[in-house]
Amino acid sequence: MNIKNIVLILSIIINSTCVVRANDVIIDSLLNDAHLQRQTCPECAISNANEVIHLCGDSLPKKQALAYRRIGTAESYQENFEKAIINYQKAFEIDSESDYKIGQVASLNFIGNVYKAQREYDQAVKVYVKSLKIGETIDIFDELGDTYNSLASIFSIRKDFYEAKKYFEKARKVREKRNDTLRLASTYQDMGNLYARMDSLDTALDYYIESEKLHKIADNKNALGQTYNNLGGMYFRKGDIENAIEYFKKSLLIKKELSDNRGVAVTTYNICELYYNEKKYKQAISHCNESIEYAQPLKDYRVLNSAEFMLYKIAKARNKPEEALGHHEKHARWKDSLDVDKKDIEIQKIIGKYEKDKKVAKLEEENRLQKIRYIATILFTLMAIGGLIFYSITKKKLHEEEKKRRIKEEELHKETEGRRIEGEKLHRQVIKNLEQNAEIQAANTEIDAKLKERTKISSELHDTVCSGLVSAKLHLESVQNKIAEKDQATFAKGLYLLDDAYTTCREISHELNPPMLEKFGLSQAIEDICEKLTTPETDIQFGATQFDERLTQQQELTLYQSIQELLQNILKHSAASEAHVQLTDYDDSLNILVEDNGRGFDTAEISEGGIGLQRIRTRVKHLGGSMDVDSSLGNGTTVIIDVPKSLSTHEIST
Repeated sequence: MNIKNIVLILSIIINSTCVVRANDVIIDSLLNDAHLQRQTCPECAISNANEVIHLCGDSLPKKQALAYRRIGTAESYQENFEKAIINYQKAFEIDSESDYKIGQVASLNFIGNVYKAQREYDQAVKVYVKSLKIGETIDIFDELGDTYNSLASIFSIRKDFYEAKKYFEKARKVREKRNDTLRLASTYQDMGNLYARMDSLDTALDYYIESEKLHKIADNKNALGQTYNNLGGMYFRKGDIENAIEYFKKSLLIKKELSDNRGVAVTTYNICELYYNEKKYKQAISHCNESIEYAQPLKDYRVLNSAEFMLYKIAKARNKPEEALGHHEKHARWKDSLDVDKKDIEIQKIIGKYEKDKKVAKLEEENRLQKIRYIATILFTLMAIGGLIFYSITKKKLHEEEKKRRIKEEELHKETEGRRIEGEKLHRQVIKNLEQNAEIQAANTEIDAKLKERTKISSELHDTVCSGLVSAKLHLESVQNKIAEKDQATFAKGLYLLDDAYTTCREISHELNPPMLEKFGLSQAIEDICEKLTTPETDIQFGATQFDERLTQQQELTLYQSIQELLQNILKHSAASEAHVQLTDYDDSLNILVEDNGRGFDTAEISEGGIGLQRIRTRVKHLGGSMDVDSSLGNGTTVIIDVPKSLSTHEIST
């Protein structure tokens, strides 16, 4: 018996044993469980899929590839995108070896979806195009429709509307040909989103309505709820408030039926915003409170932040300043919670990824040991075949182990290289932060020097030049009676010019160093300027909450000039009848609110609010603070400035 025949006998025995242990019923059951568990219990799905891979060996390549796709999907739900791509790539390689094109297209589509989820659109397009080259050679309509739809979605996001419409049309034709109601409804909804981005509202509305019909036929309530929400938003954009409210409420009913509390919170907020724009404040308040009620248990700080800010705007519109202040403070708290929550989520992701990597490594090691034990058992039962068979099997095993070792070394090298690149990025960021800190320190030093120079010049003007002008006038007035009658007019004009020079000198001195600011501090200085700038056309109100301490000269003068410029902008450009300035003192920071009920402006069309606001933003930044601008046409403007009290700690973390 030659070696080839012995190896053939061994292969038959091993494959027969695998078939006995891993029959189709067990494998299909495990694959189905992995599919159902992909989102609710990703670890369970991965475990079941690995069991399928173990049972199949090399005898069932299609199901083995499907198991790798199940693992990739479970990893995607956990946002382990790199591992997801690795498993989808394994599935693609297995299907390529067996020339199973449907599996190849499915694997490539999954890989493209992962890149799309990470917003790596160029890479996603390359993979989808590769999928099309394979899929268009055979009649696999479901997979082709998915590919067309995915490509169209990317082009829609990139605002390449021509390409987006082309691929959406291809997806629509494929799914209509297949009479695939569920997928066709999804395509119509995506096409509605496309035309909504293009501001073709009537066309978008038509596609949403078609999507609604098909979702009803398919009884897909979750998707139907989203379609109702899109229809509500579209009718709102068209100014059809009645239909907008109707569809938002339909969406709300479905989300409540499905116990989708997050969806309820978002939809009730949309209805609240709609009623606010219609000035139906009672209904708006009711829906905002309902939105908060559903969002609080979920700790959905984004919805809570928006709802409290809307309640603040409603209270302000109803002329209830105390209620408005209360909602504004809650809005500020939720905003802080939102920022903290984002950081916590990132930390939890890092910790979760580390724990999952440990579990995956342990599971892989257990699978490897299990395979070794299985091979060892088979070898033991076949010892009678002779030393030659044992030698052949051992040699094959060593070859496989060496291959695995090389693969692991390559993976380790990739991981090490990735860490090195991340380290270099971190180092560059640290250098950048240090440079920014140096710029801020230099700017603060320059500002301090300018402040000292302004104070010195103001003092010199007031104490020397102004005093000299007054003295000169007094001396001239003392000899006025001795001037000849014919020279009295010339003498009087000289006195007038002295008065004018004194007034100009005094104004320049006060502009350089406002005496009200120097003597009484920021709060009284701002109150004074509000009174001075108030006109019959624009009433400027001032309020301060728990603010009775002094800041540094740099902080007070910078904030005074910034508020003064904001108020002057209101008087010049806003056509407002009312304006309001509010100073709120917190433990370690100062909050300044400047708002008006004027014409407002479109922040999307005016970058950063224009040069004036950019100049103010730069001043605030030098104090280590931040400035937010909220404005829209016809709804006035709100500017919120937050600055820390301690001027010495405004450095970027390295």
